[in-house]
Amino acid sequence: MSAKRWLTLSSLLILALLVAIFIYYRSVQLPYWSQEASIRKEVVEAAQLKSVTKATKHVWDQAYWVVEGTDETDTDVYVWMAVPEKSEAGAGNGAAEGSVKTDAVPPLIIKASEAASKDAIRESFLQAKPDAEIKRMQPGMLNGEPVWEIYFSREEHTTKYYYEFYRFRDGSFLTEYRLPARISA
Repeated sequence: MSAKRWLTLSSLLILALLVAIFIYYRSVQLPYWSQEASIRKEVVEAAQLKSVTKATKHVWDQAYWVVEGTDETDTDVYVWMAVPEKSEAGAGNGAAEGSVKTDAVPPLIIKASEAASKDAIRESFLQAKPDAEIKRMQPGMLNGEPVWEIYFSREEHTTKYYYEFYRFRDGSFLTEYRLPARISA
């Protein structure tokens, strides 16, 4: 076989592999993307939002979608929509797969001006823990209360990971959870 044929065959094989990876990734992500699109639409209707900036799924005690957007008066707002737990009784009721129905729990809407800002929480946190590396910071729900969640790491002989929660409205500290350290063999 000539070098030209090997090159063509290798290129086709790499292309087929990339297409397979793309199809797999899409099939894995599609339920999440469908649920996010459904929540965005539902929140726009339920909270009378003019636009949606960001939607984040937060799972702790219960799953919630936290949607950032602007309302009809161009006010920045945060909206929490509970994701109902799946039940066997609801199976086969004709609902489309990936759709979310949150009619039972009304959305919680908080204006951004009535909340502690993300930047203020970050600054306060970093002043208290300057050696910490923030991995993620997002709004969430803890024990039915809206919170800011900070997921971070610290170097203490080994890298240790933590979650800290702050009240969403005033930024006061609620609690900290330390994840178990990994023991490497």
